[in-house]
Amino acid sequence: MGILLDCFRGSNSQRTSHSNNAATPDADTRRQAAAEAANRRIQQNERRGVDEDELRRMKRRESERERLEQQLAKLPKQTDDNGGLRWQVN
Repeated sequence: MGILLDCFRGSNSQRTSHSNNAATPDADTRRQAAAEAANRRIQQNERRGVDEDELRRMKRRESERERLEQQLAKLPKQTDDNGGLRWQVN
């Protein structure tokens, strides 16, 4: 019975050449490719439905917000507990 089944599978050389043609990448390569594909999908979904002018405005607002945050970080901190305001009672 085993001889009959071997006839239908093909020779040993055919099986090894077939398996060499369909070599799969290692796990790290597959993970990296999957991560890159996921990042591309996320970026595409963020831009979906947004025209180019709106995208430029969004980027401009983001850069302006970052610039303001950097300027605020450079300012000296006030140590007054009351925020620099004084109450005067006459």
